[in-house]
Amino acid sequence: MNERYPNILQSFGLFVIYTGVTFLLSFFTVSIPGSLGTFITTLSTSGIALMLALMLKQAHLSYLFGDNRQTSLITYLLAGLFAISMVITLDPVVSLIPMPDWFKEMILSIVKKDVYTYLTLALVAPIGEELLFRKVMLTGLVKNYGVTRGILWSAFFFALFHLNPWQGISAFVIGIFLGWIYLKTGNIWLCIFVHFFNNTISFIGFYFSDDPFATTLDYFSMTEYVILILISIACMYFCVRTLQRHFAKTRYDAEKT
Repeated sequence: MNERYPNILQSFGLFVIYTGVTFLLSFFTVSIPGSLGTFITTLSTSGIALMLALMLKQAHLSYLFGDNRQTSLITYLLAGLFAISMVITLDPVVSLIPMPDWFKEMILSIVKKDVYTYLTLALVAPIGEELLFRKVMLTGLVKNYGVTRGILWSAFFFALFHLNPWQGISAFVIGIFLGWIYLKTGNIWLCIFVHFFNNTISFIGFYFSDDPFATTLDYFSMTEYVILILISIACMYFCVRTLQRHFAKTRYDAEKT
């Protein structure tokens, strides 16, 4: 197995291929009604990208879910709490970026309150993206450039993959966190869970508000919102510090392997 795959240039190549395949498949699924077309496109693109990445990495299919370490329940709970707190904290930053009408119309055309949208957001995307960006890409980048640069580059590609700043900012921050906890635990299911949990919360908010662009500020007064952000920042700090102490007691650390 080529453990040093991919480097930065090869990661750009994976991004271009993933994006290209997505657009190509979209031409064939655009006539499929509802969000079923988006589900099929996302599922197919994830499968193609992962198979290509495994081929270039010279790894077997079993590599994707092999060698997963046991992770405590407290790690899952803290990671989930961090994800929620991060979204609330970044809401005011993301909301400062004007969103053009054409982008809103595009999102409204593919995001529906149905089972296919939920499966795309909460199942296909978390599994496909975590396997590609954490299991394959992160490990190669860390081997080539060290832990810090490897995590930052993998988070950058994860943000770039979303092709818009509104999702990209949150993706970059959560990408850093996911890269860190993956290297500390060696458990890709933990990353998939956090991704699933984050997307499920977003879908629930959309389902009951009828607005995929709603922010936390839409549900609270300004005073309540500021207090909530301060609490969220404190929660993020608490989660990271507690996880640091917890990881210090565990033997596995991919940063040293």
